[in-house]
Formats: sequence, structure tokens, C-alpha cells
Amino acid sequence: IKKTPIVVDDQWGFFAARVQNTYILEGITMLLEGYAPALIENLGKMAGMPKGPLQLADEFSLKLIRNYEAQAAEHYGPKYIQHPAVEALEKMINDLERPGGKSKPGFYDPATEGMPAIWSALTDHFPTVEVEPNLEELTQRLLVAQVLEALWCLQERVVNSIPEVNLGSVFGWGFPAYTGGVIQFIDRLGEAQFLALCRNLEHRFGPRFKVPSILKKGLLAGK
Repeated sequence: IKKTPIVVDDQWGFFAARVQNTYILEGITMLLEGYAPALIENLGKMAGMPKGPLQLADEFSLKLIRNYEAQAAEHYGPKYIQHPAVEALEKMINDLERPGGKSKPGFYDPATEGMPAIWSALTDHFPTVEVEPNLEELTQRLLVAQVLEALWCLQERVVNSIPEVNLGSVFGWGFPAYTGGVIQFIDRLGEAQFLALCRNLEHRFGPRFKVPSILKKGLLAGK
């Protein structure tokens, strides 16, 4: 079939879409925080992702992205913590009537000739803030969000082995190949340094950067 198959459990969101969604949501959150759309998109691509998070959101449709969050809310019940990006999704879909998807406007205007362009009025509705961006931290957020969700998938047995997770991340949704995959990303950085990075991100940006116990308790060994 000219594909590399991996075995995943039939749970909410599916493994690849569920993890990729965190990249999209983090990019949308940065838009809410006042970062320029072009900066967000360029950082995603410079980090090694195939496309920027806002462009990916449009291609999937903002309604689908929101539906993944609704599935998460139903699955986790009272443990669910709404992602801050949901506010922007609701605004785009309901208030601005730009839901993205096939040939529909979203964060981008549909392409008439050549490549689609970021909606020129986007910053009227999501104003940019005149602050010096911490490019390293923004890039870390886009990648670490995916790494953590992949760890949650391992902990919840959505997928059962580290090689499958690494393969699925690179070939499934285009996690940067130079890292070796989402779990190999931790090994490249060093587990202690990764944990420290996540603690800092959790302190600054909230519980979506909480590290699953599968890593904190050393349970990745043997996976």
C-alpha cells in the first residue's frame, strides 16, 4: 500500500489527528495572545512542520478542529480543561462566519491564483501586540504541545510502542524528521531538560503543558 502502518486503538480523535490538533491549537492560541499571523506560520515551518498551524486549521476546517475538542470534553468529563484556542475558533466560526474547509474562508482567503493568503482583516479581529517575541519559546510551544499529547496517547494505550509513535509522528502528520519523532525529541533534548522545560511552560501557560506520569515515573522503559 506504499504506507508504513502502525497499530492504534480506536479511541476519540485518532492518534495522528489528535496530536496534530495540539499544534494547530497552540498556533491559534498565539494569535489570541497578539502574535502576528505571519510570524506564527513562519515559526511552524521553520521548526520543520510542513505547514503553519493556521493554514492547517483552514485545510481541516475550524469546525472539525472544534469538534475534536468537543470529543475530548466528552471523553474526559470533569477532568477536561478547555483549550484557550476554543475562544478564537468560536469567534471565527460563529461571529466572523469564516469556518475554513474546502473553498471556504478561514484564517486565510481561498486561493484564486497561486497560494492562499492570510486574511488581510485578521489582525483587525485579533490585534497584534507590540512586544518582542521570544522566538525560541514560541517554537518550543508548537513542538512540545505535540510531544506531550503523544505521551498522553502512550499512557492511555491509544498506541503501544515508542517506535510506532515516532514513525507515526514523522510519516503521519509531518513532525520534524530531524528530531527522529515526538518521543525521540525528548531523548535529543535530554529527559531532565525536557521536564524542566515543561514545568516552565506549565507555569507560564497552564496545565496543557503538564507532563503525563508515564514520563515522570520512568514508565517509558520497555515501550
